[in-house]
Amino acid sequence: MDEVITAGRKLAHKGRCPLMYEWHGKKYWGAAHGLAGIMNVLMDMELKPDEVEDVKGTLRYMIKNRFSSGNYPSSEGSESDRLVHWCHGAPGVTLTLVKAAEVIFPVIYLFFDNEAIFSFVTIFKYKLHAKCI
Repeated sequence: MDEVITAGRKLAHKGRCPLMYEWHGKKYWGAAHGLAGIMNVLMDMELKPDEVEDVKGTLRYMIKNRFSSGNYPSSEGSESDRLVHWCHGAPGVTLTLVKAAEVIFPVIYLFFDNEAIFSFVTIFKYKLHAKCI
């Protein structure tokens, strides 16, 4: 686990997001091979207090940088708001936010639960794609 956190911190160095990861040269945000999926897995691990703070900060960063539509970028710096799939966009991030609301944010559950609901509504606004299932 230390290697995963160390790698995330190293790539995030000098960035606004506490943890960042690359897959084939891109900093993806989705559930398949991006921030949402990695944060989801990290929430199942026994983390040190500073590592928990990095996960929280990464989730807050993602929420802060979601599109006004409620969807999420497919990768860091992307301005395209067209991918609404489990692997890219609101569907995968929603699953991670629900888990965060239950696992690491029980005191502020309502905030993350509301963010997850907002993302869920976004999925249906864009019409659920077969790729999401």
